[in-house]
Amino acid sequence: MVSVSELRNDFDKLVNSRGEQVRFRFYTQVIGGGGSYYDDDVALSKSGNDIMFSGIKQNISLGGGGGFRSHEAILMEQGKLIANDLKLYITGSHDVSGASIKIGLGGSPPTGEYRIIEDGVISYPLMGSNIYHKLFLRKLTNGSLFGE
Repeated sequence: MVSVSELRNDFDKLVNSRGEQVRFRFYTQVIGGGGSYYDDDVALSKSGNDIMFSGIKQNISLGGGGGFRSHEAILMEQGKLIANDLKLYITGSHDVSGASIKIGLGGSPPTGEYRIIEDGVISYPLMGSNIYHKLFLRKLTNGSLFGE
C-alpha cells in the first residue's frame, strides 16, 4: 500500500522535474486603506515574503473524458471560468486559503501575473493530508490585484 508521504514525494518529483517557476505573493485586506475615511474602501497590503516553488501550468480543457463533464466545463457553465484561463498544479504543502494571492508564472521576474478565480481551488487529500492542489487562474490584465 502506498503511503501519504510516498505519494506526496512522487508528486513533488513530477512537479519539480516538469514544472515552471511559480511565485506566491500574499496580501492582507485593509479596510479604509490609503487614508480614506470611507468604511467600504478596501486596500491590499503585502504580507510577508514571496514564496518561490515549481508548478505545472496547463490550458483549460473543456472536453470531459468517458462521458463525464470536467470540472472546467462546470465552472465555464457557471460563468466563473473563461476560455483563456489556466490551471496550475502545485504540491499540497502550499497554503492556498484565506488570503489574497498574486501568482507570478514563468521565472523571475514573472512573465505573467495571475489571481485565483472564485471557487478556483481544488485540493486532493489523502488521509488528512493534501497531496496536491489544482488552481484555476485568470491573468491580471494590468498586473495588479484590485486594491493593491
